Amino acid sequence: MYTHITTQQPFPSTAAVFPEALALVLHDGNPALLQGPVPLLLDVAQHVRVVMVDAPRARQTAIHVVSYVYTLMTRDRIELVSFQWHPHGVAEIEFPHVHIGPALIRHDSVVRPGEAHKIHLPTGEVSLADVVRLAITEFGVVPRRDDWEEVLRRPDVLV
Repeated sequence: MYTHITTQQPFPSTAAVFPEALALVLHDGNPALLQGPVPLLLDVAQHVRVVMVDAPRARQTAIHVVSYVYTLMTRDRIELVSFQWHPHGVAEIEFPHVHIGPALIRHDSVVRPGEAHKIHLPTGEVSLADVVRLAITEFGVVPRRDDWEEVLRRPDVLV
């Protein structure tokens, strides 16, 4: 899924530890085009921390996601859903949540008319694999591989 990963710094060797977060973005910060009956865009931004972990035979590095924004939108950039977790300062909302975008809701809603896309619905932590699965199963995006379900279940895929 990541065709280009851009970081604020080079990825560390296995001997290094970066206490500060690295920014990972998809396609140099541009949304990826997802093919389907209605083509969609996927915008991805993650902050990760590379840490040393003790493994049975040696120390290894691990990548921990410390914040994310995964947004599915129409080709004209109208938001469908945006899964967000920004626990350190972007807003007062520090728990994982989802915004339901204006492309999915009507502006004449009886609850918070014209503002439903600003509601922070709590979620558990959401992985990028979860968002890709949603795009395929609920929005008709055509997977590039026949074994996409198996690939999305692997622990080493889509940080």
